[in-house]
Amino acid sequence: MAFDDASSVVTDPELVSFLEINSRLQDEALALAELLSTQAENPSEETSAPPYLDQDPPQDIQAAYQRLNSIVAVLRGQNRRVAHITRQSKASTAASRAELDRLHLSLQNLYYEQKHLLGEIATCENFPHPFQRLPMVSEETFLGLHPEWKEKRLLKEPPVKMDQESEEVGEGETAQVENAEAYGEEGYMKARIKEERKEREELGKTVQELSKKKMELVKENAKRKEELGKLDKDLEHFIDVSTNLLDL
Repeated sequence: MAFDDASSVVTDPELVSFLEINSRLQDEALALAELLSTQAENPSEETSAPPYLDQDPPQDIQAAYQRLNSIVAVLRGQNRRVAHITRQSKASTAASRAELDRLHLSLQNLYYEQKHLLGEIATCENFPHPFQRLPMVSEETFLGLHPEWKEKRLLKEPPVKMDQESEEVGEGETAQVENAEAYGEEGYMKARIKEERKEREELGKTVQELSKKKMELVKENAKRKEELGKLDKDLEHFIDVSTNLLDL
């Protein structure tokens, strides 16, 4: 892969520097190889013997070797740094993967907890409470007597009304919340129970009054029965006396 192609993929500064040094090393190696090939094809009179067996190479070749060795030394140092960075990256990646696994496990636990709590909430909502079996008047009858509960039972929050006294004094607007029992399903059920209690108390009073009247009627009937009994005895006595008089 050429350096330009690799630089378009690699973005890490250390790796980009490593690729640049590698590219320089490649260019220097190719230049040295070309120089050696040129010297081999066109030997001078001083180098007509086998190349550089008993004498130092030419200065240009020595300079090329020096540049090549310096680049190799830099490349080795860069290679050690890149290897160290790679190990750190692997360790960081492993730690991040472990943290991600831990978070994923925590998320699954939260999902399980949420599912369990939703199930418990549904169980509580569907629990057959005793107040649901109370013998009360029907909802149609109650709503007919109190039509305002058609809207109040649907409220999820208590209605808010402004405090007139604070507005008159000018201290700002203050919110005064109505009684929490005056809205929602809970308030609706309490209102039905309260209405049922009221009806039963009135019915109890009516029953007591009727019982009292019944006792009075029973007493009056007993008195009249006693009077009728006396009247029967008087009639029998009168009949007996009349019969005796007729016999005479």
